[in-house]
Amino acid sequence: MNPLADESVDQSIVAGLRQEGHDVVYVAELSPSISDDEVLREANDRGALLLTADKDFGELVVRQASYASAVCLDLDVTRLLPVTVYLWPAPR
Repeated sequence: MNPLADESVDQSIVAGLRQEGHDVVYVAELSPSISDDEVLREANDRGALLLTADKDFGELVVRQASYASAVCLDLDVTRLLPVTVYLWPAPR
């Protein structure tokens, strides 16, 4: 897995994925405050799976006919458990 984590993903999730051996690129470290369009472009350029907590990316992926896949994590922050996971696959 080659994930790119949007700034909306909590740093503890990024740290946990890295601890498990995943090479996560974190937008908050790479280029803080870039636009959603730029985040999606970065994911496409890297061929990365976009991890986000921002549900707006689903529309963006479809609207731009993006090649990136995105996973949106809707978390119960009191327990850091996923409540809902949305997956927007790349268009075929």
